[in-house]
Amino acid sequence: MNINLVTRDDSPSIADHQNILIENLEQLPNNICKSIIINGTFNVLNSNQCDLLIHKIRHNGILQISSVDAMELAFAFTQGSIDINQFTSLTQHSQQQHTLLETKAFLEQRGYIIETAGIKDLTFYIKAKRP
Repeated sequence: MNINLVTRDDSPSIADHQNILIENLEQLPNNICKSIIINGTFNVLNSNQCDLLIHKIRHNGILQISSVDAMELAFAFTQGSIDINQFTSLTQHSQQQHTLLETKAFLEQRGYIIETAGIKDLTFYIKAKRP
């Protein structure tokens, strides 16, 4: 099973991935997913959902996350690169903010192997494999 984790039923789909609402994540059995894509919804997850999520990936499965990087966002705001309206639009509906370094450490502590990681503009991207 390949899933695209979304917040709304009408979210665009990704090729070869089934949209799954965040609130339905608990219903998935552990070790079922070959691929999980989290594009712009990682900051909507709470800590418990983040822990739950990593158990849904089967061995040799891939987790791909793209999310606003909290450090990049804070820096852009304090430097005046973005205004309060842009800052608010990028943080609304969030449960918690994340950074590339924090997310990388979170995954590595749970045994995941980081295949790629980087930041472009205000967004971090990370691809990790469960051994």
